[in-house]
Amino acid sequence: MPRKLLNVMYSAGEDFVSIHKVHGRVAKVLKADFDEARHWFLRGDSSQVLGYPLEELSYWQANSKQIKGRGLAFLKKLFFRRRIAKAMTAFQPDALLIDSLRVARLILPLLVQWPQPARIVLVFHSPMRLAPADVKLFRSFTSRRLMLAAVSNGVAEQLQL
Repeated sequence: MPRKLLNVMYSAGEDFVSIHKVHGRVAKVLKADFDEARHWFLRGDSSQVLGYPLEELSYWQANSKQIKGRGLAFLKKLFFRRRIAKAMTAFQPDALLIDSLRVARLILPLLVQWPQPARIVLVFHSPMRLAPADVKLFRSFTSRRLMLAAVSNGVAEQLQL
């Protein structure tokens, strides 16, 4: 059975080049362990991808309301999450590399009851304020299934749970 990696990043925009480089390097290292890797950008398009060359790119063209989903926009988030769940079910990843808390808040709730126990690495690129709901969501996964990774010691210190 082929092993599959899904790399989900927030944006393909120019402001996120350093994140593309980090995820591209990680994906390159993991390539030996996976037969197939796909890279999803929730925002942006192919004209905005800079940094590290990635293969199998998908652009979801989401707006911030679909990702954050506060207030009445919560319905947009639910419909967008449903589209993501359908695509994830079709791909059946064995592992996920997730960029940022913003993306984690969208994707992780789908994986709590996921029938296939995919391994998840959540990469923090900058200090983030974790809400109690975030900590609760993280704790709904075993430490073997969800790993939090920080790109610097400063970010790691701030993430002490």
